[in-house]
Amino acid sequence: MEDEFPSLFSSPKDESASSFSSDKEQDYGVLKLQFTGETTNGQVKTAKRRSKGLEKLLEEASIYTPRYESSLPRGFLRDRHKKSTESKDPSYAKTGDEPVAKKSRAKLTTMKKQLHTKKRAGITIRNVIPKTTRPLPEDHRGQVEKDDPSSNQSHAFENSLKPTKFYFVECEGPPLKLRYDLFDVPFLQTHAKFQGSPTPSTILTAKSSQRNVNSYTIMLKSVLFLDYEEEYHVDSGSSSMKFDSMSEIGKIIEYTAIIYVPKPYSNLILENILPHLYEAFNTSNCKLFIEKVQDYNEFIQTIPREEILEHLTQARFIPRCFIHDLLHIVYSRSILPSFRKLKEYEAFSSYVYGELLPSFLSDVYSKCELEPNHVFMDLGSGVGNCVVQAALEYGCKLSFGCEIMPNASELTEEQHKELAERCKLFGLKLHPVEFSLRQSFVDNSRVDALIPQCDVLLINNFLFDAKLNKKVEEVIKSLKTGTKIISLKNLRGQGYAINFFNLDSILNRLKVERFDLKQGSVSWTHNGGEYYISTVLPDVDESLFDPSEGKRNTRRPQRYTR
Repeated sequence: MEDEFPSLFSSPKDESASSFSSDKEQDYGVLKLQFTGETTNGQVKTAKRRSKGLEKLLEEASIYTPRYESSLPRGFLRDRHKKSTESKDPSYAKTGDEPVAKKSRAKLTTMKKQLHTKKRAGITIRNVIPKTTRPLPEDHRGQVEKDDPSSNQSHAFENSLKPTKFYFVECEGPPLKLRYDLFDVPFLQTHAKFQGSPTPSTILTAKSSQRNVNSYTIMLKSVLFLDYEEEYHVDSGSSSMKFDSMSEIGKIIEYTAIIYVPKPYSNLILENILPHLYEAFNTSNCKLFIEKVQDYNEFIQTIPREEILEHLTQARFIPRCFIHDLLHIVYSRSILPSFRKLKEYEAFSSYVYGELLPSFLSDVYSKCELEPNHVFMDLGSGVGNCVVQAALEYGCKLSFGCEIMPNASELTEEQHKELAERCKLFGLKLHPVEFSLRQSFVDNSRVDALIPQCDVLLINNFLFDAKLNKKVEEVIKSLKTGTKIISLKNLRGQGYAINFFNLDSILNRLKVERFDLKQGSVSWTHNGGEYYISTVLPDVDESLFDPSEGKRNTRRPQRYTR
């Protein structure tokens, strides 16, 4: 009887050949049983039932294929296993591929315990410092960018941003080099009294202060307008998860010392007021905290206003976190009281609300080389966070946002109004900001007029469907060469290729770069992920002609878990 599955290299049947064929039939029978549940003799056996969870994952994964113009983001998930630190210790180094005996494992466990005991004995500073509910001051590790060597004034101001330690302020990285006049000194010279009505912090703490008998009221004076003072409620109990008045007061006083007042006065605040203020903050000692705030109020009244304004004219650097904290002050007054309105949307639709956080925006704006003479646009601007940060941090000649959702549009107007008031109070110049609210960026005449002038475009397309992505392609088709496009998903879908029907598409002229998204960059998750910066080229992107592009990615993916 002939072999049912003859080999390509079969030889005349002899004893060895029949033995080979028999083994082959046996192997095939095992495989057939595993996948179909049927033996080679036709007998049906019940195969081991696969996990329902595995089947569900495979079924969901098959949805994200290029043919559906959709792709599954690789980030926003945490690693299944944390990286082991034991491999860094030479005592844990493996020697060859020899198996580890039980005695060796017991010895290794003992060594781990001994090493843990040594660490607990206080070898590192981190183990010596007791844990507190509030952050401790950290050393300033940021290095300041170099300015023109001929400018001694800028170097003097740069050095003033290097205190030995920060108390309330959390600054990392180099300070922000001012490429435009951030401080509106001409306005300050002609306005000694404040004319405005910023929203006080008491709207966030009024209810809790009425319930708590340990709540105190304190006034904080403005260093630029001595006739203005803001009311705060200070509570000796646990601070609110949304707003901490003691922390905000401490930051304002510290920024006054670092940025606003000349160095002799700055040193007095840093040495005589801030250490005691931080101690009171860290121990929830309201009486000491109020006493030091009153000392600060009295001290800044002795500083000549002319010296403060002269000092601000020489400003070339400021801590970047000052912009972030100022935006947080504005956000807390305008958005937090009505934040529940932002939850009114259709789940998993293209209109789901999510925010990009200030630290991420500063990083990505720097990568895009945003300049004061640029036009910045945000399609789907939410409450306007990205737009106002581009205007304040980089001084763009126009920062534009478009938002369709009515609740987010309403809060955008509130935030823009509060930002204008706070900029006057802090003596800052707010460059032009414009919004197109309660309407889509599709078939929008104002968007169509600004797109050809745009230099940096932001599109948070994390949950855009294929239909909306196609409309985005139509909107951006008139972008000029050199424009940077920031997106959370690749504008060119996985498996994209040039064909007869898309020869004129702008997607063919995009140079796409992928970057890792750090943890804590977005509002909907603490985990990291990826984002993309696409640059509009004058001609077709040559990478599209690379045979390796558009094919299946065979690189071993990272292991993730929920």
